[in-house]
Amino acid sequence: MLHRSFLLSLALSILSACPVEPVEQEPSPDGGPTSECGNNILESSEECDDGNRRNLDGCSARCRIELGAVCGDGTVEDDEECDDGNSTNGDGCTSDCTLEGDGNDSFETAESLTINRGLNGVIDPEGDVDYYSFAGEAGVWVTTYTEANPNDQDELIDTVITLYDSEQVQLAENDNLAERNAADSSMIMRLPYTGTYYLKVQDRSTWALNQNPRGGRNFTYRVVVATMNMDATQVNVEMETGNDEASAQDLGWTEGGSGYILGGLSNPQDVDVYAFSVAEPDEGQPVEGHLEVDVRTPGVSGNGATSSVGRIWITNAANTDTIARVRYSRSITGIEPALPPGDYLLWVNHPSRDSAIAVPPGDNDFYVMTLRLRGDNVPEAAEETNDERGTPEPVELADQGGGRRSGFILAQLGDGDVDHFGVTALDSEGTMSVVCRSRLAGSGIRGLKAELWTAGAAERIAQDTEGAEMVYIQNASIEGGAEYIVRLSKSGQEDDVSGVWVRCGIHLRSAN
Repeated sequence: MLHRSFLLSLALSILSACPVEPVEQEPSPDGGPTSECGNNILESSEECDDGNRRNLDGCSARCRIELGAVCGDGTVEDDEECDDGNSTNGDGCTSDCTLEGDGNDSFETAESLTINRGLNGVIDPEGDVDYYSFAGEAGVWVTTYTEANPNDQDELIDTVITLYDSEQVQLAENDNLAERNAADSSMIMRLPYTGTYYLKVQDRSTWALNQNPRGGRNFTYRVVVATMNMDATQVNVEMETGNDEASAQDLGWTEGGSGYILGGLSNPQDVDVYAFSVAEPDEGQPVEGHLEVDVRTPGVSGNGATSSVGRIWITNAANTDTIARVRYSRSITGIEPALPPGDYLLWVNHPSRDSAIAVPPGDNDFYVMTLRLRGDNVPEAAEETNDERGTPEPVELADQGGGRRSGFILAQLGDGDVDHFGVTALDSEGTMSVVCRSRLAGSGIRGLKAELWTAGAAERIAQDTEGAEMVYIQNASIEGGAEYIVRLSKSGQEDDVSGVWVRCGIHLRSAN
């Protein structure tokens, strides 16, 4: 709270200031007025006076300067239950920094929330559910999220947020952020109408139904509904400029290589095209050509979109070579090509296009994509020699902690190619796992097979083939100190998709 901070600074400056000549007083027939703490006038026997008789605000109820917690400074300290940086009641944290009772446990008692301003709340007691309402405008892109438990601590809240329309019909829902190990919730959507919306916040234990409901005074959170910053370079709003390479819209990125696409699917034949580049790296630096495009889940259990996307594909700038392609589904939610430096196009179409099944337009057909352009796995370096079992390319393994070492490779499997990679186990290691993706990430490879062999190919220990699921050789038993070979091959290649990359992770664990 600003005025309290100012008064505390003023009081301290008065106490530490140099002496000044006292002002001569007129004679008086009595001893003069006695000091009155709480009248906002600093008098002789007071160290401070902030106009109230409350503790924990920098000036105590006896007008003595407090050196501990300062209610209203935005920092929870000592015996404060909360501190939201102001002295306003009715916002979840009282003027004396104690948590307020909810009073917002139903649609009828929903607390009003203003867009671009957050509110503090608490899930207390166990199983508590909080409701909020806000006024929205049709066509506006908003992000709704919680700030509560960014480090995914078990003893804190794991929020779930649910959005409803004015008739209390569910529109959208989110449990966790897209990032791993994040208990906070977040979703981006385009509002379908102008009017009132409701937002529900609860702990995942209550939402899941099959768990014991949790809650308590430490289950605090902040909930925010905010408009997307359309002026930000990394927020790419699809402009419906056309359906071909000549009308491609340039993508913007953060300096770290991330961004969003906020797009609309205006009709069943709609195609959206975006242009981007992979830069030549500085000398000695890897190519940042691992493009990750992830489509946020649509529908009432996702971001509220009434349609998904159809195909997603990557071509060269001239649209003469399709490098990667996927069709969106529950199991394939994005595309991850391995790209050398150059200029490229990202294509997205409506699910009805190039499909035998027509998907009728919905009331709010849109899509949200998250983008990331970064460095890739260690590229294959011994293409001329690793075709042979006797000359496998060695894999460098790094300590990951917890008794695990891992190595990551980016292989290229052209027609007729077979690659061998060598792995040496430590004496203490007893299991090896191999995880690979190609077609599921958009590569043109079909029938990717990974095999685990002893050195010299004397014995095949395990194998797996990519189908509806990625390749996963899980915890195969190995002998400590021995040498092994991971063999990669394929059964075929898509005629019109040129990408031949394979990404694999190799993980060794201690025997115990």
